[in-house]
Amino acid sequence: MLVSSRRTVARALVGLALLGLLATSAHAQRILYRPSPFAQPGQLPIPVNPNTYLAPNVTPQQFVYNSAAIGAALSTIPPYAMGYNPYPSPIVNTGPVIGGGYGLATTPGYSPYATAGLSTSPYGGYSLSTGGGYGGYGGYGGYGNLWPTSSFPAELHGYADLTRAQGQYWRDIQKARLDREESRRSSIDTMRKYDEYRMWWNSVRPTSLKIAAEESKLGLDSARNYASATDVWSGNALNKLLDSIVKSGHLNRGPNISLEDDTLKQINLTDGASGGNVGLLKNLRKLEDRLSWPPALQEAAFDEPRKRLETNLKLAVSQLRSKEPVSAAKLKDIQTDYNELNDKLNNSADEMSPAQYIEAKRYLRQVGQAVRALRDPKVMNHFDNTWNAKGKNVAELVDHMRKEGLRFAPATTGDEASYNALYNALRAFENGVQVAQR
Repeated sequence: MLVSSRRTVARALVGLALLGLLATSAHAQRILYRPSPFAQPGQLPIPVNPNTYLAPNVTPQQFVYNSAAIGAALSTIPPYAMGYNPYPSPIVNTGPVIGGGYGLATTPGYSPYATAGLSTSPYGGYSLSTGGGYGGYGGYGGYGNLWPTSSFPAELHGYADLTRAQGQYWRDIQKARLDREESRRSSIDTMRKYDEYRMWWNSVRPTSLKIAAEESKLGLDSARNYASATDVWSGNALNKLLDSIVKSGHLNRGPNISLEDDTLKQINLTDGASGGNVGLLKNLRKLEDRLSWPPALQEAAFDEPRKRLETNLKLAVSQLRSKEPVSAAKLKDIQTDYNELNDKLNNSADEMSPAQYIEAKRYLRQVGQAVRALRDPKVMNHFDNTWNAKGKNVAELVDHMRKEGLRFAPATTGDEASYNALYNALRAFENGVQVAQR
């Protein structure tokens, strides 16, 4: 009852306001009289205003706009402010159903938003109810949609969007953290795999030590099986076998292979520091001894530097055998004669056959190694029997060279047969040591 009274008061207020506006504007309207098509004979014309004003300076279009503005303002007032309960208790309809709009009602009613509604409430439609009440689009019936542009749905949507945005924000934050942790885990996994790859690569990559070990192994295999004459005469094959025997550490397990004194006299040794070779000088025991010059270097064009060089070499060897060091002046003369002889050979290369030039160049290279050995402060060891090859068998020779830190030097002219004999003895001894270790 209270609700119905409040509705009636609201309608009356709106109607009085509109009547006041019309009464006020009536004085300012221009009145025209036009005959009415329905007028009786003798009846005065009906007054007509072709440009009526609803209020001072308010046209019908302006009034329509004002009405729309007032309606929009009223739509912001919630139903419960006007005394309506948007959540009434449900009412079970037990009477006859006549129907109206999209709802069901017992009596016809009026609803401006119903398509064909009948309801006991003037605001019925779109609902199931026997009486008035805030129902809207089904559920409580009667009231309909009086304020279709209410701000409450918009506000609720706004709060929902805000809540949804906040939830999405924190969800994105958590997802970003998970992505960051996944990135860190992937980075650690990548680092671990890189370390594993680096360790694997270090285990297989060809380092200098591995290359040296592989070359040593190949050289040892060559020395054991198929060493060439060049490898034997250069001392490389002999040194490979020597290193293998010394490394085994079991000299007493090898076979007893004897060595001839004449063979050992033709073997050249070095400590590996000076890079020289006194092989050509070991036969110069007396001043009347001579070097074995090749025929190409015995030509008249080489006589003068060759004779001076040979004489100075004999004097130097004589001093060393007397345990006297070679003077610096004598070494300078020897170096000067050697350079001159080497230059003459290079200038005469076109006058010689290839074989003659190669033979002369090889012999002169051996002379140069002897000159280099004379400059070594330890050169006297080659002439006092300290660095000579000695031993009754291979085991004694290897033991002597191990103690003195000696290596095999290249063979000089005339030493080839002795080097071949020693190579065969060393190979047999090394093979016996390897068999004894198995």
